[in-house]
Amino acid sequence: MLDRPNFTFDAWATAAMADELRDCCVPGRVQEIVQVDDHTFGMEVYAHRTRHYLILSADPQRARVHRVSRKPRRGLLTPTPLLLLLRKWVRGAHLDRVEQVPFERVLTFTFDHPEEGTSYLVAEIMGRHANLLLLDATRRILQAIKVVGPDRNPHRTTRPGDFYQPPPPQAKTSPLAVTEKDLRGWIREAKAQHPVWRILVARIMGISPLLAREITYRSLGDPFLTAGDVPPEGASRLHQVLATFLHMLATSAWEPTVIRQEGQVWAFAPYPLTHLGNPERVESLSRGIELWLEDAGQADPYAGQRERVRRLLEEAKKRVRHRLEAMEQELAHATDAEQWKRMADWLLTYAYTIPPGAKEATLETDTGPLTVPLDPKLTPVENAQVYYRRYQKARRAQKELPARVEDARSQLAFLEQLETDLQLARDASEIGEVEQALIDGGFVRRPRKRVPPPPAKPLTFTTDEGYTVLVGRSARLNDEITFRRAAPDDLWFHARNVPGAHVILRSGGRPVSEETRQKVAALAAYYSAARDNARVDVQVARVRDVRRHPSGRPGQVLLRREEVLSVRPAPWEEGGNGGIMNAGQ
Repeated sequence: MLDRPNFTFDAWATAAMADELRDCCVPGRVQEIVQVDDHTFGMEVYAHRTRHYLILSADPQRARVHRVSRKPRRGLLTPTPLLLLLRKWVRGAHLDRVEQVPFERVLTFTFDHPEEGTSYLVAEIMGRHANLLLLDATRRILQAIKVVGPDRNPHRTTRPGDFYQPPPPQAKTSPLAVTEKDLRGWIREAKAQHPVWRILVARIMGISPLLAREITYRSLGDPFLTAGDVPPEGASRLHQVLATFLHMLATSAWEPTVIRQEGQVWAFAPYPLTHLGNPERVESLSRGIELWLEDAGQADPYAGQRERVRRLLEEAKKRVRHRLEAMEQELAHATDAEQWKRMADWLLTYAYTIPPGAKEATLETDTGPLTVPLDPKLTPVENAQVYYRRYQKARRAQKELPARVEDARSQLAFLEQLETDLQLARDASEIGEVEQALIDGGFVRRPRKRVPPPPAKPLTFTTDEGYTVLVGRSARLNDEITFRRAAPDDLWFHARNVPGAHVILRSGGRPVSEETRQKVAALAAYYSAARDNARVDVQVARVRDVRRHPSGRPGQVLLRREEVLSVRPAPWEEGGNGGIMNAGQ
């Protein structure tokens, strides 16, 4: 039986949802808004004499927009800044439009409020990077779920007051521009063992793995057919099937379906999923999503534990960010240290000339006039002492804060790594590893009594050459496989500049084929926060060139030297170049 597909809300689902919401909710009036959890809002819209309930979620694993059959309930007791502004700008407003950015997972809701005027709610439904942003009539950001400053992304910020910039377009070919010749060339350029569906995902805008496998199946009869097995007429068939999906999008000829396995909804799409079995028609895409979520909740017995640890992580990140912002602000003010000392020195020089109760004094100095603000309740000498104290505090900040700022940034990177570990965790042991890392790092108080789950073990694979591959998947395991299990001449892999697992190829310095290096790099990309990207840069280094970070936090490292491979993320495939072994072998 096939593995359960990931939650897929792709460009075609986004287009279908835009059509569905336009049909049922536009024009409409927003009656109520609630916040269900940290990432999710519920909205009640009255349209066509019917109440409709909407969910808008930036959940990293299940980002989505859809209708639900039951009224969403408030999940947070304390209103967030975004909720307060939504109540002001959107509650009581008319919903005028719902629009999709072509071939992107972005929906824009346009509202008209009788007092506040026009506003826009942008839902960026993009997995780990998902966001909800409220904009004013000039498209200036009022608030967002995820506020990103230039220190985290110098190219695109989402701070209140910034003008909204759409996500950068995909560096791929528009489906409207794809030709049969393009498809033939892409297949010819690919390695013989490369799956056709991966070629479609990497080359064409808006094509998700689920849709790519459906197109491949309808065209070539096998959703996992490789480039080397495509018949001469294969490119023509692929082009014809792609054209049918474009026609579906252009004419809104949606056929929402679900796939059931063992009584549970396994997948949903706005078109028949023929490659997964017998698709079952549902009344709307929203209904398909709702059924999937209901069954997924039953299928994940660790949902409660995962959510509890996620909240601990969010609180820890919030505290570290707040502390980091305060220190950065203090460090910026410390640049005035010499000016404060200069003011103090000249105040003492001219103290006898300054009248009592003065609010400022303009003093003649060796470089010209100097205006010094004063506290009228203090004497000139006492004002000078205030400036000396500021100077001394600023000098201490200049000396001590840079290291503390760097440590806080390291803590934030560590927490983001734990966030990825939690998303990828498969069982109670791996979720427990994340919680234990929070406790060991001092981010969470140690509970008085709790029976810990058995420690998780690294994933273990083998290659055709007989080498063992270890995958960490948690901070503790990353540290263990890199610094305890690996030999100095083994190879270390990690997705570059994103949180992810350490991966060790235990070659012991013996020759490793380029095919194996590429496959292990693809595995490291797959077990990272960038697994949904078309291509990922992966660092490769000898273990002897990997050092623990000075912070001492498990899993954080520095490299003496490295090389970088650009790969497409891929799980380990049995057969061919190796298969999975028992975990912990």
